[in-house]
Parts: sequence; structure tokens; C-alpha cells
Amino acid sequence: MHTFIATDVDSNIEKFRIKPKNKFFDVEPDTGNLVVKSRIDYEALDNQKLEMFGLIVYDGGVPQKSATATVIANIQNMNDETPTFLQKSYDAKVAENADRYTHVVTVSATDNDEGEFGEVKYSLAGTYRNAFEIDPKDGVITVLDPSVLDRETAEHITLQAVASD
Repeated sequence: MHTFIATDVDSNIEKFRIKPKNKFFDVEPDTGNLVVKSRIDYEALDNQKLEMFGLIVYDGGVPQKSATATVIANIQNMNDETPTFLQKSYDAKVAENADRYTHVVTVSATDNDEGEFGEVKYSLAGTYRNAFEIDPKDGVITVLDPSVLDRETAEHITLQAVASD
């Protein structure tokens, strides 16, 4: 992560300390190594997306002296949330004589990541993925090949919609 370094012209550095205690970061007192002690959820942070804390370094002199610096950690977003459909399944009815591009159903998913990591893209998987199409941005599924809509051949068709980010 990061190692803090301090020098003292007339004494050795004895220890590092974070004050006040921070819920996300700690420092190894002897080495100055910054340690992440708990998961930081970018989306749960305030709007600034910054975490500030005081770093104190103590020398080994008598009397002991210290210096303080303010550390500002700029928290970066990462793609750590998974898209989730608003429903477990979607049911639709389509006439077997439906035309190409007939609307079948609209699926919808959300992703709790902020920014571009939270943008959901839709696709189809499975046996009938080439007989239907899904708009990658809005989840609208339409008929692409009406010939598969033959009730004598397949009374029910199951499509698998995939939401990814």
C-alpha cells in the first residue's frame, strides 16, 4: 500500500501512530507501513470520496518530540457490485405468427456501482439466443427469427437474459 518515512536529525524515529483512530486505516508503529484494516465501500462513502486522518511520528529523544501530518486518502471506485435483475423471472406471451421485431418483454437490472462500473449491459444466452435480440442498453427483447415461434415444435421457449457491467 504505502510506507510513511520520517527522519530526525538528532534522534531515531521510534514509532508512527494514526490519531484519531480510523476505521479503514492503521499504521504499523515500527515500520510506518499503512495497513487497510477493513473493506472500503466506495459507494457508501460521502460525496468527497476522501478519507482523512492524522499521522503522528515520534522520535526516540528525551524529551520525546513528535510531528503531525494530515493524510488524505483519495478512494478510487472499482467494479465490486454485481448487476441484479429486478425480477427473478419474466413471463411473456407472443403469437406464433408474430412479425420480426415484435416486442416480447423488457427486462431490467440494476448495479450499485457508481459511474461507468454501474452501467448495465444486456445480452442473451442459451438455445434461442440467435432467434431473439435484446437491446444492450434498455433490456427490450424482440423477435429476430419468427420461424421459431411454432407452437407445434415448441410450446414454451425459455430465454436467458444476462446482465453484465
